[in-house]
Parts: sequence; structure tokens; C-alpha cells
Amino acid sequence: ALPIYAYVHGASSNQSALMLCQQYYLKGRIDPANDTFIIDPQVISDCIGMEPMEHVPSPTDDEPVYENFTLKFHKLINVTIQFKLKAINIQTIINNEIPDCYTFTITITFDRSEEH
Repeated sequence: ALPIYAYVHGASSNQSALMLCQQYYLKGRIDPANDTFIIDPQVISDCIGMEPMEHVPSPTDDEPVYENFTLKFHKLINVTIQFKLKAINIQTIINNEIPDCYTFTITITFDRSEEH
């Protein structure tokens, strides 16, 4: 079967297919016992580029494993996932027409800031 969509490799700033970024405060501590927050207002941006996996790798595979990226939920401002998909409408091929091709730019944002 022909796939009707594919990731666009090299679409992100580091030439990967998918970019996962987070912004968080440099220091953040919450004490729920007395309702206090200690937050350093300096913002850190952290990104990792990822490639789609053809299969789930086993520990012995040479596939890249993305275990060095930790979301800092307790001081998180936002998380952004960005990728591009190319799609083709193959139904027009039945009528001997040139197929319609599309590129979708997709951004998913989880925003905890007050400014949205």
C-alpha cells in the first residue's frame, strides 16, 4: 500500500523531522503546605530534534533513544511540538491526472503562561 503522507525531514532548525521545545523558569519551587512560590524569572529554552521511528526500538537496536530530554513540569511555561507533513491525494491518479500535493505545517502548543 502507498502511504498518503510523510514527515518532511530537515524541516526544523536542526534538520530533524520533529522539534520538541520547552520554556521554563531557571529556578522554581512550590511549597503547597504554606502556599508559597519561589520562581527565578529567567527563562530557559530547551529543544530536541527527533526523527520518526519506523518501529519501537529494543535496547539492543542502534536507533536513537530520546531519554535525555526531561520536561520540567514544576517550572514549565510552555511546550511546543512542530513538524511538517506532506500529503498526496492519489484519487486523481485513477483519472490519469496529476495528483494534488499538500504540505501541512503543524504546531502544537501547551501554554501555561498568563499572556495567552
